[in-house]
Amino acid sequence: MFLPVHSRPLHSAPSPPTLGLSPVENVSVPLTVEVEQDEGRWLAEVPQLPGVLAYGQTRAEAVARAQALALRVLADRLDAGEPVPQTHGLFAVSP
Repeated sequence: MFLPVHSRPLHSAPSPPTLGLSPVENVSVPLTVEVEQDEGRWLAEVPQLPGVLAYGQTRAEAVARAQALALRVLADRLDAGEPVPQTHGLFAVSP
């Protein structure tokens, strides 16, 4: 079972002009890395980004892989002009 560190309310604000930049949602949320041990290996997932999950032989390895994958997903979304969440304190790791 995944145990998030915390949950915060989402705060919306009026959209500033984009000036031709890729859209960023006006939501400030840390990306939570949820971690669990599964049959001798570790699984880390970022639930705010569907499909971002990674395995590792250690907890630290699984977290690092999930963080790297999350950054790639965010970069791909920005490159494609898709909205991405504006994040504060980019990652929160639980337990």
